[in-house]
Amino acid sequence: MRKQISLLLISTFLASAVSAQVKVRDKDAGDAALRKAEETQRKAQAIDILKGVVESAADIKETRTRVTVLTGALDLLWKHDEAYARANFIKSAAALSDRFASDAAQKQERSDIREAMGVLLRAFARHDPQAAARLLDKFQKLLEDVLKGNTLSPNERLSLAQASLDSDTAQSAALAAKVLESAIPGSFPSYLNELEQRDAAAEDHRVVVGERHAAAAASLFRGALFVLSSARVYNPVEVTILSTYVFRESEMSVPVIRGGREGVPLEFGMFASQLSPPTGELNRELVTAYLAASGAYLNAESIGLERRVDPDPIHVSHIWFLVKKLRGYADRLGLDGGQNWGLLDTKYTMIAERAKVNNEILSGLATVARRIVTENTIFRFDGGEAAFAAAEKAKDPAERAELLANGIRQQIDDGKYAEAVQKIVDLKDEKISEQLNTYLSFHMAEASLKKLDWFTFNSQVNRVSDARLRTYLILSAALATSDARNKKMSSQFLLTALASFPKIEDRDARAAAFVTTAGILYETADASWSAQVLTEGMNAINHANEYDGDGYGVILEVSKMKVWLPLSKFDLRHCFEQAAKRDWATALGAAQSIESKALRSQAYIAACRNVL
Repeated sequence: MRKQISLLLISTFLASAVSAQVKVRDKDAGDAALRKAEETQRKAQAIDILKGVVESAADIKETRTRVTVLTGALDLLWKHDEAYARANFIKSAAALSDRFASDAAQKQERSDIREAMGVLLRAFARHDPQAAARLLDKFQKLLEDVLKGNTLSPNERLSLAQASLDSDTAQSAALAAKVLESAIPGSFPSYLNELEQRDAAAEDHRVVVGERHAAAAASLFRGALFVLSSARVYNPVEVTILSTYVFRESEMSVPVIRGGREGVPLEFGMFASQLSPPTGELNRELVTAYLAASGAYLNAESIGLERRVDPDPIHVSHIWFLVKKLRGYADRLGLDGGQNWGLLDTKYTMIAERAKVNNEILSGLATVARRIVTENTIFRFDGGEAAFAAAEKAKDPAERAELLANGIRQQIDDGKYAEAVQKIVDLKDEKISEQLNTYLSFHMAEASLKKLDWFTFNSQVNRVSDARLRTYLILSAALATSDARNKKMSSQFLLTALASFPKIEDRDARAAAFVTTAGILYETADASWSAQVLTEGMNAINHANEYDGDGYGVILEVSKMKVWLPLSKFDLRHCFEQAAKRDWATALGAAQSIESKALRSQAYIAACRNVL
């Protein structure tokens, strides 16, 4: 009997436990189904909102803003309604072309349309590069008809290839190859680097994909070498641009040379843009091929220049720089590409003398070329010593003050704070002294942020009187403490920042400060506080003059030098992406409250991006 009762109790207990588990599973399944239904509903709502943005974009008067809004919406809609997105890309391109051809279009408007067309077609190329290229060709013909021979630049065409890398690498390379038939755009090294780095796919396909993409970049580069060897198409600057890729340089650097005619002295500077070359060894086979092709090009150029009575000094200076640079690489790597670089150097030295290029210019160009080969940069930092030396020789007080300010700024940049303080004390210009003291406090505060040294940080911030700069530093501190996983201190800094907003007189800057703070809060704090600041931010936007959706930033000025310091990630787009992630309904309500059509559309697009 006891045994039967025990079994009965066990059975009852098991039945209850099983029943409870079934209820839990049913509840979980119900919750999952509800979440799924809500997700589906949000996606459908987001698609409708984006289509509304597209349909109403015509109300935005400013051409570039209108096209930016259109492309943002159509980009997101492509995978959900490709036919609709495609039709509107084509329709928008046709509308821009019609307006461009209109007799009523003025010069500035046509310039804006040309830029907007580039934005539109680059966005289209991310999905269908062939269709985008066809529309570009049509626009090219329109340019030729309306502007009598004006054509699209190689950079404009290459940007289409760059945009299509994600969707169709082969088609992208084909578009780039077509550009190379006539020119080497300045953005070509950056494009090649990106093409080569396409091997960053899934780990199990890494080797196969990497080989294919590396081969695509090398093949495209060899195509440029074929043009270089077989035809007089490229100029010395373009041959120099080619070199920056094959030698894996961190900057695309070319000389900018002016003067040399009608008694105007020749002078030069350098144009440089940052590159991100792939890591790894140089492709010595490709380097050898480049040296061979460029050496043949330089030999052919020398023959033509030797026959001229008065060779162009600017052209000769560009070639001189290239010769010095390539000879440096050939010597360093033990490769010559079948050329006698010493002989070429001698030839062009003689040509430069006949072109009346003075020794100062030649020496400067040779020094920069050597620095690129040995240090992989054109920049040289000496802690302000050159500026201080020049200041001692300067007779004009304003020039001397400018040189001293430049030298002190370099000391501050190098972290030589004590030396900078002493130099500032000796300055007689009160305005520059004040600017440098602010610059010093700013850099010391930033340095303390990296070390999480809050005592030094607060002491330096207290020395900054400018409300906008103080706000920038305090928001930076909030981000630093958030990254250090100290949410309590991050919140304290954000409260301090909010208290400083009324002191910011510029309404656009104040609106940007609210937007940036709301974006930070949505990442780091509770949703209710975030929503409150977002609401205040939308009110600030509606009272601003020309706020354009950027994140908060400030200009730091010393003498004639101005540095823009942005918290660029935390703009209107980031703010609404984060808001939609936390609270979809609140994000939509905040977007709806924005009076500016363009900004409201940008906010909607950002919120929908999180859902789609």
